[in-house]
Amino acid sequence: MFILTEPLSWTCDNTQYVQFGHGATVSCTFPVDFRGVYWYDSPADSANLIIRRELQENGEYTTSGVGFTNESYHDVFQNGTLMIANVSSAHDRVFLVTLVDSGRISKNFEVNVVTKFNAGQLHPNLSACPNTSLCLENSLDADTLSCSYSNVRPAVTLSWEFSPRKKEMEIDGFSTSSGGFTYSSYSMLNITNHLQKPLTAVSCSASGPALGFKSTGSTVVFDISNPNEMVWQEMEAMENIAAAHTRLDIKCAHDIETMALLWKVGDITSSEILMFLSDGQMRQNQRVKSFIKFSVDGTMTFTDVTIHAEGIYTCVYTDGETYYSQTAKVIQARIQDFLTRGVRITI
Repeated sequence: MFILTEPLSWTCDNTQYVQFGHGATVSCTFPVDFRGVYWYDSPADSANLIIRRELQENGEYTTSGVGFTNESYHDVFQNGTLMIANVSSAHDRVFLVTLVDSGRISKNFEVNVVTKFNAGQLHPNLSACPNTSLCLENSLDADTLSCSYSNVRPAVTLSWEFSPRKKEMEIDGFSTSSGGFTYSSYSMLNITNHLQKPLTAVSCSASGPALGFKSTGSTVVFDISNPNEMVWQEMEAMENIAAAHTRLDIKCAHDIETMALLWKVGDITSSEILMFLSDGQMRQNQRVKSFIKFSVDGTMTFTDVTIHAEGIYTCVYTDGETYYSQTAKVIQARIQDFLTRGVRITI
């Protein structure tokens, strides 16, 4: 028994994504000696021919069709790929492609073309962090968190995660609404009081084709200092004096296996968080200055010490039982510092 199968070179990806307002291609790979390729705007029986590329008797290929003269479409490549000059919402549809090979055998392909659009939102809007992707809270006024991502096409998927990951979570619901061309996604999460402990974090992430199949997230970290319930240990403050335009490394947790760790600007009472580290994953505030870098071991590095680096920084961390705080003062060295005895200067 012989089974006739199509050649491996006859391919069109079933679903393809194109960027709204840009030029794009809808890819197919057909044999270079085909007799004709025909693109239709729908797989239905009443499909309208958009553009064709046909082999003529003289051995030359000609391209014709309403799409060839319409500014929305441009051309068909030699391998059968459709090139779109300017993607619009009209291209969000299923296309029918018919290939006629050199032996005059025809084969149909359906291609679902999805138009992508993103208005530029950088991260999900988390109710506790309305203007940033990482924030620090002592408590929440409500027992729920909401998360949203708006003005994209297609709609994104929202997901929740606790850090550390041992925590349970209960999602109230997930909804998607349409504003015409774009979509908005919304989700709510129940937060119970016993989960609001120091260095417990809740993250909402958005993912999907509109974000380039990448994930972007927002995180709220609970920094509740309750000495009656938690064991706190304040480490000796560090003073770090460094020469201008040198590198300065400040290690936080020494010889302790940390479950969670964060750095913030200011003293222990500050809420200006810079970085949060838990479960081996580091989340960083997008407002962190370019000369500050963090390592997965919790070390904060100033790559180029200037007067702008000066200030008080606090590291808070836990091994799961005891909570520690470490304050570090950063000073750019001046001439008088070099003349002062007993002052450690990093050069």
